[in-house]
Amino acid sequence: MTKIYTRVGDGGKTRTAKGIEVSKDNCLIQANGVIDELMSSIDKVLYGLDILPDMENSIEVCKWIQDKLRYLGGEVSDKEVDEPIMEEDVEVLEEYIDSLEMDVHEFVRFSQPIAMDIDEARVRTRKVERVLTEYLRDGGITDASYKYINRLSDYFFILALSVEENF
Repeated sequence: MTKIYTRVGDGGKTRTAKGIEVSKDNCLIQANGVIDELMSSIDKVLYGLDILPDMENSIEVCKWIQDKLRYLGGEVSDKEVDEPIMEEDVEVLEEYIDSLEMDVHEFVRFSQPIAMDIDEARVRTRKVERVLTEYLRDGGITDASYKYINRLSDYFFILALSVEENF
């Protein structure tokens, strides 16, 4: 049986995907941590969408988003990724946003539980964006990846609004 604990973390250190020992408050660890938080919140969104009628397309979009976030985690970790986020992915997100055909003119508060969970994913996306700003500035991620995260928060907002108004 392989043990999950390494005891490296006992002293405030951890290892990167490349095996390099770094402090747990290292920017790389923080970036991967907020991406992980977002992916976890999307799992909750997927659970909620699954109990609503006619949400198959949104479920598939959220699964696609999670795949892209895995690639983003690899990009941040300076690993080769099979399918990096491209400008086309940003355009696809924009198409998904537009397909929901929601019009926003005022501040929105959500009252439906699944809409609240989707909005939580939006908030976590904004946190990812703030953490990745330094990576963008230093050339650690592509412009397309950063744009993707920016559009992703818009997607989650519009999806939450759509759920709020339709269910």
